[in-house]
Amino acid sequence: MKTVNKVIVKIMQIALVLMFVFSCTKDETAEMYQEPDALLESEYGLEAISDKEIPQEVLNQLEATKDNLEKYMNDVLQIVDYTIIGKVPNTKSLNKTFEAISKSSSTVAYGNIMDPETVVIGNLNKLLPSKTQEGSDLLKEYASDQIKVGDKAIELTWNYKGETLKTTTFYNDEGITWDNLMIGLIMMNPESELKNNANEKAGVSWNSYKRSWYGNWLWGSRRGTIYYEITVYHTNGTVSNTDITDYGHMNIGSAKSESRVLKETGSYGRGQYALGLCTPIASLKFNEDNFEVSVSGVGSNIISNGTKSLYPN
Repeated sequence: MKTVNKVIVKIMQIALVLMFVFSCTKDETAEMYQEPDALLESEYGLEAISDKEIPQEVLNQLEATKDNLEKYMNDVLQIVDYTIIGKVPNTKSLNKTFEAISKSSSTVAYGNIMDPETVVIGNLNKLLPSKTQEGSDLLKEYASDQIKVGDKAIELTWNYKGETLKTTTFYNDEGITWDNLMIGLIMMNPESELKNNANEKAGVSWNSYKRSWYGNWLWGSRRGTIYYEITVYHTNGTVSNTDITDYGHMNIGSAKSESRVLKETGSYGRGQYALGLCTPIASLKFNEDNFEVSVSGVGSNIISNGTKSLYPN
């Protein structure tokens, strides 16, 4: 009988040990596993929302983007799906969001989708190995101007060359405010727009020449513009004055424009221009000595430096 009791006690001890081990393993697994929403809450500080209705303007932008990707990128890059995941509830969450989208392992992109060979997508630290911190700072700087407390977020699922990627897209009632891939990619027509004008006022004739370059959002609306316009004023075929103007603007990115008159009077007028626009994670620099704009970092960009002579019409 004593032997039987000892066996029973031994079995109970083993059972207790097994229960303790199983309990610890379960707790450890629970700590390691988080639902997707919980991961987003912890990384971005987002708060779950019950309203699952996406503003019509955002839906329009997403559908137009999908159409343009299908038109120009074929099967290289496509939006597969999107899901509402939450909103930015407070400043603390906003700061966590800035950190999350600008971390070195975040997915970024650059290139012109109208020229698929220029499109590159990858982690920030791989695309900018020697200037990762600079790229991260630029992302954080631009994001701080765009994403605000109260903005909502959806998770976009992309297919890039057969690989599944996910990005967090922020939006408000007026439209999309931020997505790491969307702010890096652009639609650029390689051909510039030319305009010639001529007129006469108070006996003085003038004619002008304007050249413009444009960059559009993936959904098609205007994102950036650079141009120069040169005008000559003339009487009886002789130029009495030459004027040149320039313009540069870029939404979520940077633009530079400079111009100067090289030849003001005589048989023709001549001007010089230096123009550029780029998306984040690139930056522009103007060299006054060479009178030219250059780009550093990686990003979608248009750079045009040159001179233009204009004769009286």
